[in-house]
Amino acid sequence: MARRSSKGETITALLESATTVFSQVGYEGASLRDIAAGARTPLSAINMYFGTKSDLFVAVASQLWREIEVERSALLAARIAAKGGPADLRDIVFALVKPIVDRARSTTEADRRLPNLLRRWVSAPPDVKVELRRRSNTADSLRRWIDSVRGVCPTLTKSEAVWGFSFVVGALYSWEIMDNRYDEVVGSPDDDPEEIVEYLVEFAVSGMQGLVDRAARKPGLRRGATAA
Repeated sequence: MARRSSKGETITALLESATTVFSQVGYEGASLRDIAAGARTPLSAINMYFGTKSDLFVAVASQLWREIEVERSALLAARIAAKGGPADLRDIVFALVKPIVDRARSTTEADRRLPNLLRRWVSAPPDVKVELRRRSNTADSLRRWIDSVRGVCPTLTKSEAVWGFSFVVGALYSWEIMDNRYDEVVGSPDDDPEEIVEYLVEFAVSGMQGLVDRAARKPGLRRGATAA
């Protein structure tokens, strides 16, 4: 007689199957029957442990996002420990971008599920996106990283730090990193993930320094005006 799976095993199997299915076909294209079949569980198990399709999607995406944030924190802590001093902008950007780049350029399908899911989550209904932001604490994450940037670039106003950060994040989640879109057009060879991380770090450092230099060219600008 086959052993019955425990609740924990069933939940883990459903999350694994759902991560794969959602990353492959997006929210709208995902079938709960396919997810249950992939987990080798009855369809009713999804309703029992998660509720609706949107609840399952949010659970999957939140779990992946938490894993990324844990890895980012560990990378930043390791950089700080290695240098024996406070973090600088290079350390912060390195920790921010490396987990995403590594997964997007991985040769392992399981690693690529997160970037694939990020690419496809735009198909999710607005209320699902709102719930995902709430459950995954993305607002807290954004504040944390933007505050970190302001901490190492103290002459930047809040507005400058936010815009600079948004440009870096936009580059991180670009078509080229997520799915090699420009390689398809111009035939460029794939870049090594470590090189891509260095490109992003240099882009961020140069861009932030450009904002600092811009402010220095405007001696009449009151630096505290938009810092609140």
